[in-house]
Amino acid sequence: MDFKLPDIGEGVHEGEITKWLVQAGQTVAADQPMVEVMTDKATVEIPAPVGGTVEELFAKEGETVLVGKVILRIAEQGKAAAKPAEAPAAAPKAPPAGATAAGKPVAASSKPAPASAPAPAQHTEAEIPYDVLATPATRKLARDLSVRLGEISGTGPNGRVTREDVQMAYEGQAAAAPRSSHPSASTAIEARVSTPSAPASTAVAVQRGALQKIPLRGIRKKIAESMSLSKHTAAHFTYVEEVDMSAVVAMRKAAAPEAEKRGLKLTFLPFIIKALVPALKEFPYLNASLDDAKQEIILKGDYNFGIATDTPNGLMVPVIKGADSKSIW
Repeated sequence: MDFKLPDIGEGVHEGEITKWLVQAGQTVAADQPMVEVMTDKATVEIPAPVGGTVEELFAKEGETVLVGKVILRIAEQGKAAAKPAEAPAAAPKAPPAGATAAGKPVAASSKPAPASAPAPAQHTEAEIPYDVLATPATRKLARDLSVRLGEISGTGPNGRVTREDVQMAYEGQAAAAPRSSHPSASTAIEARVSTPSAPASTAVAVQRGALQKIPLRGIRKKIAESMSLSKHTAAHFTYVEEVDMSAVVAMRKAAAPEAEKRGLKLTFLPFIIKALVPALKEFPYLNASLDDAKQEIILKGDYNFGIATDTPNGLMVPVIKGADSKSIW
């Protein structure tokens, strides 16, 4: 079946292929994540609608495709094997090319690959077990860090593997790695200090780390574009002031029992936002924007706050709208 890029959000007509999670020739299960797609509104993982074998990918990572365009083709389980039934009755005893030892047909190319050709590296079901309880973000982190989810004991509810579990497993792998393969900065410094001083002209010959080139795409590309636009269109300034927050600290501490009853983690940010609202009302030019085309200053009647938040996909800024009408909770 030809799989088309679905409509993954209201008003979204295209998306950028940020990362393929499968490769041509790979067997996928129904609901297994196949591709990460980024739109102007979100980055999502799109699962396989059926189980089968990926025959071909029609879009490259970093490519922007329209909704409704075919992005990959899947040979559904049971359908691709229907035609080979016309084979001659006198079949050789050994399993034919394109079949497993159990006699089950598998997808084969029209040109047999040389015997010496290595199989393409890909994650197997054993390496990425989908019966392990974990969120898509946690699975992505495990893939990025090359950590096997099936070997982790989850500490979350019902044995769910959390981001912290993956991070601890990764740090455990790093600690177990041979020291010689990952020399620390202090070791390198000690080596240079203990080495007899060389002529100044040879200083530039000190070996540097290998260069690594990473494609700029997905959410990081959007962040770079937004920051560049902001840098060139907005006047930047920094204001620093010391404020005695003792009363706020005491208020937050007193509200802790109520927060626990509500199942909330009460931070200082809600107090800061509520304090900024009356300040912006008193100084409206700080809650304004500039229309360059019309040469107008637009004073805003709404009080919306963006809070920079570290997420698995990078630094995001969710916007809290109508903060003046909201309570601390």
